[in-house]
Amino acid sequence: MTKTVTKTCIRPEEALDLKSEKPCSVGADLIIVYDPDADRLAVALPAPSAPEEYRALTGNQVGAIFGWHIAQKARSTGQVGTLANSLVSSPVLGKIADHFGLDHEETLTGFKYVSRVKNLIFGFEEALGYLVTPDVVRDKDGISAGLLMVSLAHTLAGEGKTLWDYLHEIEETVGAFASGQVTIRLSSGVAGSTVTTSLRERKLSALVSRSVTRLDDFLEGIANFPKEDILRYYLDDDTRVIARPSGTEPKVKVYIDTEGTTSAEAQSRVTEVESDINELVSSL
Repeated sequence: MTKTVTKTCIRPEEALDLKSEKPCSVGADLIIVYDPDADRLAVALPAPSAPEEYRALTGNQVGAIFGWHIAQKARSTGQVGTLANSLVSSPVLGKIADHFGLDHEETLTGFKYVSRVKNLIFGFEEALGYLVTPDVVRDKDGISAGLLMVSLAHTLAGEGKTLWDYLHEIEETVGAFASGQVTIRLSSGVAGSTVTTSLRERKLSALVSRSVTRLDDFLEGIANFPKEDILRYYLDDDTRVIARPSGTEPKVKVYIDTEGTTSAEAQSRVTEVESDINELVSSL
């Protein structure tokens, strides 16, 4: 039987520092956390090497778990449809769609875009938003996502497996992946566009030791996307780096997605690229 602890009315990104709270005392197998309006979901599991500690899954890991489960179910029932995610979310969902013979679409950030994808059967963005029942709730919804996560964890427990095992199965099939973020905070009144403008002027051919193999400048028009102040770099080890200014605050978010033969290798690359980006930012 899976023991689940649910926390509500707390920001998901702050919610998983629960070392001294109830999860440890009851030996919970799963922690699910909602924000105040319950449209976002955070998930934590006992760490594989230290079950008394809990490790938060990234939004991309949760998105991969949901995407795999929903795609697998679609194939078993003969359903067709599209998996979708915001462009700053991990490319792993596209690989899952390919594996199951489903369509995949990337959108601008926000569920006003994700939810409008035609024939949608699952959509997510890395900022803890998941749309798992598009025929019922056509928006990100933490409640339905949380119920699906509990159901999946319970089914796996009956097979003697955990969500870590499930994630490992996904990575063995489509490749290990990891993601990270660097936030560039600017002085009050300074627009984030000053950073992306500076990056354009630099015409980067490399990010420290990694060569830039491709640059997508969304201000110039990319595919069917509206023109936006977004820069997307592809590096020679298949790492992807996206720089996107905030529309409401003086900051720029840099999203990093890497691949590897193992999760540890992919995470190591994230750490290296984060350091490289900080070095680059200090020189702007």
